Amino acid sequence: MGLELGGEDFLCFGADFFSTKDPSYGTVRVDFFSEMKNSSCYGYLVDCLEKEMKLSFGLIEKICFRNAERIVKNIL
Repeated sequence: MGLELGGEDFLCFGADFFSTKDPSYGTVRVDFFSEMKNSSCYGYLVDCLEKEMKLSFGLIEKICFRNAERIVKNIL
């Protein structure tokens, strides 16, 4: 896992939601995980990070947005 490799300050999550309404994908619909079809799953994902993986609030915050925010600010 990325955390075991020292990725605490670099991991972040985002979303690529595939839909048949997107003409660039034609009529293909890809559902990688049924629980994560759209952004309404973010609460579920955060709960899993906390309850299943036992991550601290600070680390969850970094993975949810702080790391991405810092990286983007450094690039721009």
